[in-house]
Amino acid sequence: MKISISYVAGALATLSFALSVHTASAQSLTPQERQFVNLVRNEEFEKANFYVTQGLIDPKNLSTGKELPAYFYPDPSCRSQGYCMPNLEVTQFLASTFDLNKPIRGTTRPASYICHGGGALLTSEFALTQKWELNFADETGQTPFHYCARHRPYESDHKQMVRMTTIMTNLLKGGADINARTEKKWDYANKGATPLMLAVANWHPDVYGYSTIIDFLFANGATADVIDDEGFGVVNYLAYPSRSRHYEKTTAMLKLLHKHGVDIMHKDPKKNESFFDRAMRVGDVDFAMEIMQISKS
Repeated sequence: MKISISYVAGALATLSFALSVHTASAQSLTPQERQFVNLVRNEEFEKANFYVTQGLIDPKNLSTGKELPAYFYPDPSCRSQGYCMPNLEVTQFLASTFDLNKPIRGTTRPASYICHGGGALLTSEFALTQKWELNFADETGQTPFHYCARHRPYESDHKQMVRMTTIMTNLLKGGADINARTEKKWDYANKGATPLMLAVANWHPDVYGYSTIIDFLFANGATADVIDDEGFGVVNYLAYPSRSRHYEKTTAMLKLLHKHGVDIMHKDPKKNESFFDRAMRVGDVDFAMEIMQISKS
């Protein structure tokens, strides 16, 4: 049976914890602490609270020296890779006692995971009402909106696409910057990359083939002619076709980018060549002719 979150919050707030067995030098949770964390994860709040009222658990000072939210962001029970948000009920439970605008490790905050996990959509609405800060950058130099733009819903999964764009809409309502720049080089993103650049980098004609996220970004004010700190434009984040079947969809993506003001002839500053230059270099003359035609349209 579950009890109200307000009751749990009151119990947590009024308790004074002084358990000498919980030291910051400990390397792992005690068996009782593991049970407590699992009860919270399973939304069995009354049972979890029983550990607290009995003086057995201090959620603000676990034996590892961490606070309880550190064990939920990302949620290890989430099967997708990385960045998993727990369900809304768990987030509300944690928010009743902890400030979820605070970093949970390094500079990472719960909002870094807001686009992923079972509770992501409702949590984005909760973050809006709670006025979460959404323009901070974590250790990778990315804001929460950068992570959203990197998401890869399958083209056939319409519900997933609607869900993701709804989450992103909530973040924009909450003040997220659609043209935020990454603060450092990370993975395939240079310093100064925008969500649009990451969305284009994550586009894949064979596996995903969607343009929904990119369409959404353009419709909501994403800047098309932006250049990152290393001189790369939006088109330089687009992968060159690696299979014959990729050319048609890549051409369609180039048309979309050009339509919204992206310079599809911008040269990769490291290779000093554009999509057109590369096509001519490798002998993709038909593709080169299409690129030239698009650029002049």
